[in-house]
Amino acid sequence: MVNVMNNISSLWVPQKPFPKYIMGKDIFLTQHSTDKEHIRSMVDLVVRNSDDFSKYIDLDEFYSEDTAITYINKRLKFAEMGWLVDYVIKLYSGEIVGGISFVNEGNKQLGSIYFTDKKYRRQGYVSKALQLLETEMAKLGFTRIALEINENNISSVIVANKNKYIKEANKNFIGFTLMDNYYKDITQR
Repeated sequence: MVNVMNNISSLWVPQKPFPKYIMGKDIFLTQHSTDKEHIRSMVDLVVRNSDDFSKYIDLDEFYSEDTAITYINKRLKFAEMGWLVDYVIKLYSGEIVGGISFVNEGNKQLGSIYFTDKKYRRQGYVSKALQLLETEMAKLGFTRIALEINENNISSVIVANKNKYIKEANKNFIGFTLMDNYYKDITQR
């Protein structure tokens, strides 16, 4: 994924803001908020799944409420500027399924990572979230989404393939983790 902070001047920014809510049939997506209940739920989710998440992505900011609030405030400012957006995947009962983040990589492309709570895996929620986001991001003018997937995360590779993302030859380092890129042109919907 491109480091947003080093490439701010070259970013194409959508004319409209990222939507705060995206409603689906079984799930809805909401941007992170600094609401205390939301923060507590996110911290609980990360701590509950830390053994698994730590294999693939770095969520250190969510191990305490204070660091989560600081992290979310920073990310909300970036979202206002069109640089990135973080969504929480929720059931209509209010339970948090996981999260999905998009970074504006320029040239109307978004880079994405996602995570899910263990108890909601293999139920199609990430696929539904991706489909909702593909539609909404295309409306904003983005043309391509690249999923950044740890090459050892077989479940995420299956999600990418199921949703017709194509593996690219190049790999990126995110932190110290080697990630495969899976992309999808979202203009032909």
